[in-house]
Amino acid sequence: VYMGKDPKGLAYAIELNLSSLEEGGGMALICLGSDFGILRHPDTSRLQDKRLMTHRWARRLVDAAYEHLRTNEAALFKRLYADLAIKFPYQLELEHSGNLWDLYIYLVDDGFEGGANCSDYWTTLFETTAGLCIKNTRMSVEDCIDYFRTDPQGILAYIPPEISPFPGMVLIRELLDIGFQVIPDQPHVFTCDNTEETGLVLPFLILQSDQLEDIPPLKLPFPLSWFLSFQKKMDGTP
Repeated sequence: VYMGKDPKGLAYAIELNLSSLEEGGGMALICLGSDFGILRHPDTSRLQDKRLMTHRWARRLVDAAYEHLRTNEAALFKRLYADLAIKFPYQLELEHSGNLWDLYIYLVDDGFEGGANCSDYWTTLFETTAGLCIKNTRMSVEDCIDYFRTDPQGILAYIPPEISPFPGMVLIRELLDIGFQVIPDQPHVFTCDNTEETGLVLPFLILQSDQLEDIPPLKLPFPLSWFLSFQKKMDGTP
Protein backbone atom coordinates (compact mmCIF):
# COMPACT_ATOMS: atom_id res chain seq x y z
CA VAL A 1 0.00 0.00 0.00
CA TYR A 2 1.51 3.29 -1.15
CA MET A 3 2.17 5.75 1.66
CA GLY A 4 3.78 8.79 0.02
CA LYS A 5 7.15 10.48 -0.49
CA ASP A 6 9.79 11.87 1.80
CA PRO A 7 11.37 15.34 1.36
CA LYS A 8 13.99 13.83 -0.98
CA GLY A 9 11.37 12.51 -3.39
CA LEU A 10 11.72 8.84 -2.46
CA ALA A 11 8.42 6.95 -2.47
CA TYR A 12 7.42 4.49 0.25
CA ALA A 13 4.93 1.69 0.72
CA ILE A 14 3.95 -0.64 3.54
CA GLU A 15 4.15 -4.34 2.81
CA LEU A 16 2.61 -7.17 4.83
CA ASN A 17 3.72 -10.39 3.26
CA LEU A 18 4.65 -13.95 4.11
CA SER A 19 7.82 -13.46 2.04
CA SER A 20 8.53 -9.91 3.13
CA LEU A 21 11.72 -7.96 2.53
CA GLU A 22 12.15 -8.32 6.26
CA GLU A 23 13.41 -11.77 7.22
CA GLY A 24 10.65 -14.01 8.46
CA GLY A 25 7.81 -12.07 6.88
CA GLY A 26 5.55 -9.57 8.57
CA MET A 27 4.99 -5.86 8.14
CA ALA A 28 7.75 -3.67 6.74
CA LEU A 29 8.19 -0.18 5.34
CA ILE A 30 9.90 -0.37 1.95
CA CYS A 31 11.30 2.28 -0.37
CA LEU A 32 10.05 2.11 -3.94
CA GLY A 33 12.79 4.45 -5.16
CA SER A 34 12.43 7.63 -7.14
CA ASP A 35 10.05 8.19 -10.04
CA PHE A 36 13.00 9.40 -12.04
CA GLY A 37 15.29 6.46 -11.40
CA ILE A 38 18.04 8.63 -9.91
CA LEU A 39 17.73 8.62 -6.12
CA ARG A 40 18.30 5.43 -4.14
CA HIS A 41 17.64 4.68 -0.49
CA PRO A 42 20.91 4.27 1.45
CA ASP A 43 19.67 1.01 2.98
CA THR A 44 19.49 -1.30 -0.06
CA SER A 45 17.52 -3.94 1.87
CA ARG A 46 14.62 -1.48 1.93
CA LEU A 47 14.77 -0.64 -1.78
CA GLN A 48 12.22 -2.27 -4.08
CA ASP A 49 12.90 -1.89 -7.79
CA LYS A 50 9.58 -0.98 -9.38
CA ARG A 51 10.74 -2.34 -12.73
CA LEU A 52 11.00 -5.86 -11.29
CA MET A 53 7.51 -5.97 -9.81
CA THR A 54 5.39 -8.58 -11.56
CA HIS A 55 2.04 -7.34 -10.20
CA ARG A 56 1.01 -3.77 -9.50
CA TRP A 57 -2.55 -2.74 -8.76
CA ALA A 58 -3.30 0.94 -8.42
CA ARG A 59 -6.64 2.44 -7.41
CA ARG A 60 -7.34 5.12 -4.86
CA LEU A 61 -10.11 5.91 -2.41
CA VAL A 62 -12.95 8.08 -3.63
CA ASP A 63 -12.99 11.57 -2.15
CA ALA A 64 -15.63 10.85 0.50
CA ALA A 65 -13.78 7.77 1.81
CA TYR A 66 -10.43 9.54 1.70
CA GLU A 67 -11.71 12.52 3.66
CA HIS A 68 -13.22 10.12 6.20
CA LEU A 69 -9.76 8.63 6.75
CA ARG A 70 -8.15 12.06 6.89
CA THR A 71 -10.33 13.00 9.85
CA ASN A 72 -8.93 9.94 11.67
CA GLU A 73 -5.38 10.35 10.36
CA ALA A 74 -3.70 10.65 13.77
CA ALA A 75 -5.24 7.41 15.08
CA LEU A 76 -4.44 5.54 11.85
CA PHE A 77 -0.78 6.54 11.84
CA LYS A 78 -0.45 5.79 15.53
CA ARG A 79 -1.62 2.24 14.87
CA LEU A 80 0.61 1.90 11.79
CA TYR A 81 3.70 3.08 13.70
CA ALA A 82 2.98 0.59 16.48
CA ASP A 83 2.48 -2.29 14.03
CA LEU A 84 5.64 -1.46 12.10
CA ALA A 85 7.61 -1.40 15.35
CA ILE A 86 6.57 -4.96 16.21
CA LYS A 87 6.78 -6.15 12.58
CA PHE A 88 3.11 -7.09 12.73
CA PRO A 89 2.95 -10.79 11.77
CA TYR A 90 1.43 -12.23 8.62
CA GLN A 91 -1.38 -14.68 9.29
CA LEU A 92 -2.36 -17.35 6.78
CA GLU A 93 -6.01 -17.28 5.73
CA LEU A 94 -6.30 -21.06 6.14
CA GLU A 95 -5.68 -23.29 9.14
CA HIS A 96 -4.92 -27.02 9.08
CA SER A 97 -3.65 -29.34 11.79
CA GLY A 98 -0.81 -30.65 9.62
CA ASN A 99 -2.10 -34.20 10.09
CA LEU A 100 -2.52 -35.73 6.63
CA TRP A 101 -5.54 -37.69 7.84
CA ASP A 102 -7.31 -34.50 8.90
CA LEU A 103 -9.67 -33.52 6.07
CA TYR A 104 -10.81 -30.20 7.53
CA ILE A 105 -9.39 -26.85 6.40
CA TYR A 106 -10.63 -23.83 8.32
CA LEU A 107 -10.92 -20.30 6.98
CA VAL A 108 -9.40 -17.63 9.23
CA ASP A 109 -10.83 -14.11 9.37
CA ASP A 110 -10.44 -12.89 12.95
CA GLY A 111 -9.41 -9.27 12.62
CA PHE A 112 -5.97 -8.61 14.10
CA GLU A 113 -5.94 -11.61 16.44
CA GLY A 114 -2.72 -13.53 15.74
CA GLY A 115 -1.83 -11.27 12.82
CA ALA A 116 -3.54 -10.56 9.49
CA ASN A 117 -2.98 -11.08 5.79
CA CYS A 118 -2.07 -8.35 3.35
CA SER A 119 -5.72 -7.70 2.47
CA ASP A 120 -7.76 -7.89 5.64
CA TYR A 121 -5.16 -5.87 7.55
CA TRP A 122 -6.25 -2.73 5.72
CA THR A 123 -9.98 -3.38 5.76
CA THR A 124 -9.75 -4.12 9.50
CA LEU A 125 -7.57 -1.07 10.17
CA PHE A 126 -9.88 1.28 8.32
CA GLU A 127 -12.98 -0.16 9.99
CA THR A 128 -11.79 -0.43 13.60
CA THR A 129 -9.63 2.70 13.69
CA ALA A 130 -11.44 5.08 11.35
CA GLY A 131 -14.96 3.68 11.05
CA LEU A 132 -14.68 3.18 7.28
CA CYS A 133 -16.28 -0.14 6.31
CA ILE A 134 -15.30 -1.52 2.91
CA LYS A 135 -17.85 -4.20 2.08
CA ASN A 136 -18.30 -7.00 -0.46
CA THR A 137 -14.62 -7.89 -0.22
CA ARG A 138 -14.98 -11.52 0.96
CA MET A 139 -15.13 -14.72 -1.09
CA SER A 140 -17.41 -17.35 0.43
CA VAL A 141 -16.53 -21.04 0.77
CA GLU A 142 -18.88 -21.90 -2.09
CA ASP A 143 -17.25 -19.31 -4.36
CA CYS A 144 -13.78 -20.55 -3.35
CA ILE A 145 -14.61 -24.13 -4.23
CA ASP A 146 -16.13 -23.10 -7.56
CA TYR A 147 -13.01 -21.02 -8.29
CA PHE A 148 -10.60 -23.89 -7.62
CA ARG A 149 -12.67 -26.37 -9.61
CA THR A 150 -13.67 -24.35 -12.68
CA ASP A 151 -11.66 -21.14 -13.09
CA PRO A 152 -8.75 -21.42 -15.58
CA GLN A 153 -6.40 -19.91 -13.00
CA GLY A 154 -8.06 -21.53 -10.00
CA ILE A 155 -7.55 -25.07 -11.27
CA LEU A 156 -3.80 -24.36 -11.36
CA ALA A 157 -3.63 -23.02 -7.80
CA TYR A 158 -1.39 -25.01 -5.49
CA ILE A 159 -0.24 -24.90 -1.88
CA PRO A 160 3.18 -23.19 -1.61
CA PRO A 161 5.75 -25.82 -0.52
CA GLU A 162 7.04 -23.65 2.33
CA ILE A 163 3.67 -23.81 4.10
CA SER A 164 2.39 -27.16 2.87
CA PRO A 165 2.17 -30.24 5.10
CA PHE A 166 2.13 -32.38 1.97
CA PRO A 167 5.21 -33.72 0.15
CA GLY A 168 5.64 -32.16 -3.28
CA MET A 169 3.33 -29.74 -5.06
CA VAL A 170 -0.38 -30.29 -4.38
CA LEU A 171 -3.12 -28.57 -6.36
CA ILE A 172 -5.98 -27.30 -4.22
CA ARG A 173 -8.55 -28.92 -6.50
CA GLU A 174 -6.80 -32.24 -5.88
CA LEU A 175 -7.41 -31.85 -2.16
CA LEU A 176 -11.09 -31.20 -2.84
CA ASP A 177 -11.26 -34.27 -5.08
CA ILE A 178 -9.94 -36.58 -2.36
CA GLY A 179 -12.41 -35.33 0.22
CA PHE A 180 -10.91 -32.31 1.97
CA GLN A 181 -13.58 -29.92 3.25
CA VAL A 182 -13.33 -26.17 3.68
CA ILE A 183 -15.01 -24.97 6.89
CA PRO A 184 -16.31 -21.37 6.82
CA ASP A 185 -15.19 -18.84 9.40
CA GLN A 186 -17.48 -17.02 11.78
CA PRO A 187 -19.35 -14.16 10.06
CA HIS A 188 -17.62 -10.80 10.18
CA VAL A 189 -19.92 -8.23 11.78
CA PHE A 190 -19.33 -4.69 10.48
CA THR A 191 -19.10 -2.12 13.26
CA CYS A 192 -20.71 0.48 10.97
CA ASP A 193 -24.16 -1.11 10.78
CA ASN A 194 -23.94 -4.64 12.25
CA THR A 195 -24.34 -6.31 8.83
CA GLU A 196 -22.44 -9.56 8.25
CA GLU A 197 -20.10 -11.09 5.64
CA THR A 198 -18.52 -14.54 5.62
CA GLY A 199 -15.38 -15.61 3.78
CA LEU A 200 -11.88 -14.39 3.04
CA VAL A 201 -10.94 -10.81 2.16
CA LEU A 202 -9.31 -10.87 -1.28
CA PRO A 203 -7.41 -8.09 -3.10
CA PHE A 204 -9.33 -8.31 -6.38
CA LEU A 205 -12.61 -7.87 -4.51
CA ILE A 206 -11.26 -4.83 -2.67
CA LEU A 207 -10.23 -3.32 -6.00
CA GLN A 208 -13.79 -3.74 -7.28
CA SER A 209 -15.20 -1.78 -4.32
CA ASP A 210 -17.22 1.35 -5.05
CA GLN A 211 -15.05 3.03 -2.38
CA LEU A 212 -12.17 3.02 -4.89
CA GLU A 213 -11.71 4.70 -8.24
CA ASP A 214 -9.23 4.58 -11.10
CA ILE A 215 -6.28 6.95 -11.02
CA PRO A 216 -6.23 9.23 -14.09
CA PRO A 217 -2.84 9.27 -15.82
CA LEU A 218 -0.66 12.29 -15.20
CA LYS A 219 -0.17 14.47 -18.26
CA LEU A 220 3.50 15.45 -18.32
CA PRO A 221 5.05 18.31 -20.29
CA PHE A 222 6.40 17.04 -23.61
CA PRO A 223 10.15 17.31 -22.79
CA LEU A 224 9.72 15.35 -19.55
CA SER A 225 7.46 12.69 -21.07
CA TRP A 226 9.97 12.26 -23.94
CA PHE A 227 12.85 11.92 -21.46
CA LEU A 228 11.04 9.28 -19.38
CA SER A 229 10.10 7.34 -22.51
CA PHE A 230 13.71 7.45 -23.68
CA GLN A 231 14.95 6.31 -20.26
CA LYS A 232 12.60 3.31 -20.29
CA LYS A 233 13.94 2.28 -23.68
CA MET A 234 17.49 2.54 -22.41
CA ASP A 235 16.59 0.45 -19.37
CA GLY A 236 14.89 -2.14 -21.54
CA THR A 237 11.54 -1.75 -19.79
CA PRO A 238 8.23 -1.76 -21.69
